[in-house]
Amino acid sequence: MRSITPEHLAFVEEAAKAFEDNQRLETYYTDEAKLIALRFGADRDCIKVYELGEPVGFFVQQVNIRTPLPRKEVARFAMDMEEQLRANEHKGGWENSSVDYLIREMAKNGRQLKYCSTHSEFRRRCANIANYAMMLSDNDRREEVERMGAST
Repeated sequence: MRSITPEHLAFVEEAAKAFEDNQRLETYYTDEAKLIALRFGADRDCIKVYELGEPVGFFVQQVNIRTPLPRKEVARFAMDMEEQLRANEHKGGWENSSVDYLIREMAKNGRQLKYCSTHSEFRRRCANIANYAMMLSDNDRREEVERMGAST
């Protein structure tokens, strides 16, 4: 990498503002394309700057993220949910499941919580309950979108 100059730092500020103004923007460059900024990182808050194809620097946490990341507890629980979805993938999707069926399965898992003999079994049941709630919500959202499409 070459030395970082005040021009590079000013460009990072310019690129960060452009990325903040347009959350979907992934690449930013000047009109003469002398410098190019690429958005990086799990939080999409890092910027890698290139000058004529050579990296100038990797600037971390430069973009203010408007959408907060989920809390670690929510992320961990989402991973439990995903694990249960994958374990039950052989059953097929939920798109054609009735509201009554999904509510019944959610309630069945809820009733079985008090009989769990291990912490992992308890968490698995909790993830199943949340998955059935997600399935209900997903089907409802899809139905709403279909209705809106049909009415136009």
